[in-house]
Amino acid sequence: MDGTTTFGMTPAKVADLLRMGLSGHHDGGSFEDQAAAWLADWLAAGVAADGSIPALGLSLQVDGEPVDAPDGESIGELLCRAGTSPGVIEAIKRCAKRRAGGEASSPQTAAAGVVYYAAIASALVFQNRSITRHSREVLAKGFEDLCRQRWIPPDIIGLLTEAAGRCRADEKT
Repeated sequence: MDGTTTFGMTPAKVADLLRMGLSGHHDGGSFEDQAAAWLADWLAAGVAADGSIPALGLSLQVDGEPVDAPDGESIGELLCRAGTSPGVIEAIKRCAKRRAGGEASSPQTAAAGVVYYAAIASALVFQNRSITRHSREVLAKGFEDLCRQRWIPPDIIGLLTEAAGRCRADEKT
C-alpha cells in the first residue's frame, strides 16, 4: 500500500480508463477489463465531507444518516489507510453491498463486490474488528479467491492478503 492514487495501474491503463470516462459505460473488452474499469471508478471516486460520492452518484450513510468523511479523499485511499474512521468503512461496505446486489454476472457487480470485501478487510486489518457476520473461514476463502483475480489492483490485493492471513491465524486460535 504505497499511498499512490493510481493503485498500481500503469500510466497506459490510467489513460485507457480516463478515455472511457469516470461515469461512462465500460462496454469494450473482456469481463475482467470491464470489471477493472468499474473498480478503478470506485477506488478513484472522491468522497465529499458530507459523505456524497458525486462521481458515482452515491452517498455514504449509516442507518440512513450521512457520515462525516475526510473531504476529497478517494474510496481507495480511505480503504487502504489506518486512520479512516470505523463509520466511514462501515458506510463504504454498506454502499458497495447495495450496488453488489445487482445482476450477478455484471462487471459493475463484480467491482462493487471487491469494494465490499475490501471494506471488511480494512476493518480487520486497521481496526482489528469485524463488520460482518461471515465466519473467519468464509472470509479467508473469499479474500483468497479475490487475490487470484488479476484485474484487482495491487494495493487492494495487499489489503485482502493481509486480511486473509489474519482470518487464518484467528481460525487456529
